[in-house]
Amino acid sequence: MQKRLWTKPAGFVFRRLCRSPNFRKRAIGVLYEFEFRTWCAAHPCEESPGRLDLFRSIADREGLHGPIDFIEFGVFRGESIRWWAENNRHPESTFVGFDCFEGLPEDWESLPKGTFSVAGAVPDIPDPRCRFVKGLFQHTLVDWLEGRRFTRQVVLHLDADLYSSTLFVLVNLLPRLRKGDLLIFDEFVGYFHEFRAFLDATTAFPMEFEAVGHDADWIRVALKVV
Repeated sequence: MQKRLWTKPAGFVFRRLCRSPNFRKRAIGVLYEFEFRTWCAAHPCEESPGRLDLFRSIADREGLHGPIDFIEFGVFRGESIRWWAENNRHPESTFVGFDCFEGLPEDWESLPKGTFSVAGAVPDIPDPRCRFVKGLFQHTLVDWLEGRRFTRQVVLHLDADLYSSTLFVLVNLLPRLRKGDLLIFDEFVGYFHEFRAFLDATTAFPMEFEAVGHDADWIRVALKVV
């Protein structure tokens, strides 16, 4: 009897598809999207129309007009850190922005390495409470943290976009956060990046969070340590 070369064609096609990097990425993306939508549904909170509206809502609801330590990762032209410095006038507050100011250190989604570069230019914010740490997070954060204690409420703004950068920041800072401290993700909807980094970091450092605000489609999300 002639051998049937087409035995179990579905399994053959599936194995071929699994060897395709694009297919694997799409399949993993579907799983992360499902987990993201499930997470959002389980954490209902107030919606704001945009980034600055979200900042304003969080600042008012959480009473962030007293002394805070605002730490930002991913500064670009400084719109976010400028807003916080202008809207929190407490003399003991500090505002620190980490960025290499040379753009993305690696490709992010459809954007190539170097996107968001400002040619090394640090934002001009004439406020003595505000300073910038220039360089890749992996080269600057550990030394900056050495011997440092946070005595004020921490507001951690994560706008690094990339999984690798966001994960590095979280695994170094999550163990230092206390009840009432806040995390604000600027691209939480990024299944492969900020959201994935959050899941992986909180697997390594289990913590309880309360969602205190988000914008349309949960692109940006604010979480409070509880």
